[in-house]
Amino acid sequence: MGTLRHEREVADDLEKQRVRNEVEQRRQELQFAEAEAKLRLEAIQRDLVAKRAALEQLEREQVERERMWQTTRSDRLQYRGVDSTPSE
Repeated sequence: MGTLRHEREVADDLEKQRVRNEVEQRRQELQFAEAEAKLRLEAIQRDLVAKRAALEQLEREQVERERMWQTTRSDRLQYRGVDSTPSE
């Protein structure tokens, strides 16, 4: 009868070790997935910062362009003198 009990204990110990191994493997997989996700997130954040900077630069350029166009228009109207007023 002792042999059967011993075999059952060995089987239980092996099952516990199998479950521990599975849990450890899954833990490592999840840690790796988390690290990968963090790297992707950091890359996306860097890309977002770069795109925001490009957008801000574009907006500054457009503001400057509009200012130059307005100045040029004002200069032309001033140069024309009377031509800038509506004629009857």
